[in-house]
Amino acid sequence: YEDKKEFPDIAYHGRIIGEWSVRPEKQFMEAWPYRGASWEILAPTGKDLARLIYGLALFTRDLDPSVDLARFERGAQGFHYSLDQVVDWANQVLSGQFPMYTSEELVFLGWLAEDGVITLEDDTVGPGTVASHVMGAAPGKSRSMEFNLRHERLHVYWDEDPSFREAFTLAWDQLDEEAKEAVFQELKGYDRSNLSGIIEEWAVRTREKESDW
Repeated sequence: YEDKKEFPDIAYHGRIIGEWSVRPEKQFMEAWPYRGASWEILAPTGKDLARLIYGLALFTRDLDPSVDLARFERGAQGFHYSLDQVVDWANQVLSGQFPMYTSEELVFLGWLAEDGVITLEDDTVGPGTVASHVMGAAPGKSRSMEFNLRHERLHVYWDEDPSFREAFTLAWDQLDEEAKEAVFQELKGYDRSNLSGIIEEWAVRTREKESDW
């Protein structure tokens, strides 16, 4: 989707943060079908991302509770959450029902509010009208920014494309128990009780190896 004329009304919501030798402007401004519905944050290191969304990852059961912040900082390369998930987490945090783990989480919420992704009225967080997906990516030791960003964008496809979900859900159901256990082991940092999240991550990792969307 290099030709932005294909999406003339696209909006590029989000932020590029941190210090870069070369800022990833091209990746940030890539015109792909759901870019206008996505708030994206690009960071130079996984640690920068991890400290923004550690609590959110625990709240959504995306991350196994045994994974502490230090380990998450070493392994984080990207994230994707629906706006509904972010709003639910924010309300639980602001009401004191769920802990805030880092000061960066408050900064993250501030950016979302400033950009109109979420609203705050009478101490209650609501969905804004800017985007329906919140995501981020950083380069890893063996995975480029481009690869990690593609991975997170495929999570948006999972949410938006029923045929993608249905095909991989059926494929999962057809795996034998040994094959499923191999997936669980590959994704051992993920909360195993969140089966739908495991299937989604497995589907995205399978799909990201293909050359097209």
